[in-house]
Amino acid sequence: MKEFLKKVPDKISLYTTIYMVAFTVFNLLNGTDSIPTVKLLQGLFIGACIGSWSEFSFGKCIISEMSLRKRTWLFVIPISLLLFATAVIFQWAASPNDYLKVFCILLLYWLFCILVLEISHLAKGRHYTIKLKAYQSESSHEASDAPQLVTAYDVTDNKNGADK
Repeated sequence: MKEFLKKVPDKISLYTTIYMVAFTVFNLLNGTDSIPTVKLLQGLFIGACIGSWSEFSFGKCIISEMSLRKRTWLFVIPISLLLFATAVIFQWAASPNDYLKVFCILLLYWLFCILVLEISHLAKGRHYTIKLKAYQSESSHEASDAPQLVTAYDVTDNKNGADK
């Protein structure tokens, strides 16, 4: 639990920074020059929630035995629900059509997470396959270079009948 509490502030700062950068870029693209203080506090809240849940989902402190795929789903689904709920509570959208856009963005987020996870699995699989083949190749060379020992069984067991 101590390790969990040590890592959470780093995650909170990471996700808060990501929110602030994304919000700033979004505002600049829409022609807004300033960010209201309320939006900064919302970003801190969202960063704290996502950072804490990220460490819970992907850290080894609380959940030690779980596959990366399950951890990703454990992270993505609640965070998507949290983001949609905050969009409704903080009234980020003005109309139902805007909420549909938020839902589509979250759907794209899910797909992006799945894509990154699958690419990561493929890259790791290729990396470990190359290492395994190199190890097997090295092991087979060592086995063929070793001197072959002749045992008493090999000498006395002559199937050709030449020793008669």
